[in-house]
Amino acid sequence: MRALRAWRIVEELKLDESTSAKLFPVLAKYDEQELAFAAERRQIAEEIRGLLAAPQPDNAKLTAAINKMLANRAKRQASRDERIRDVRKVLTPVQQAKLVLLLPRIERDFARYIRDIADGNRPDDGP
Repeated sequence: MRALRAWRIVEELKLDESTSAKLFPVLAKYDEQELAFAAERRQIAEEIRGLLAAPQPDNAKLTAAINKMLANRAKRQASRDERIRDVRKVLTPVQQAKLVLLLPRIERDFARYIRDIADGNRPDDGP
């Protein structure tokens, strides 16, 4: 999926080889961070589900878990802001604007593709 995303970015932003060589390591760094945040979110959500399954949920533990989830969200947003700052060092303003519109569209396409596969549907064409 990263290769497909890279191809779409290169095509839509009309990136040259030099710019691509600078941009993709930046995006890869933040992809890894996003995966770590997602894993942490899943772990916290599982913890919350477990706490809620108790006959008498522990309010203090629930509050602590919710605080962890909020901290995760803040770290994720800070990482996204940092990604934008780093990308802006590499791309022209026109390319930045195109990327701002393109990345959410790519993410939605990938999410839809994954949902279709999970639901047992074989998409005619990939994301």
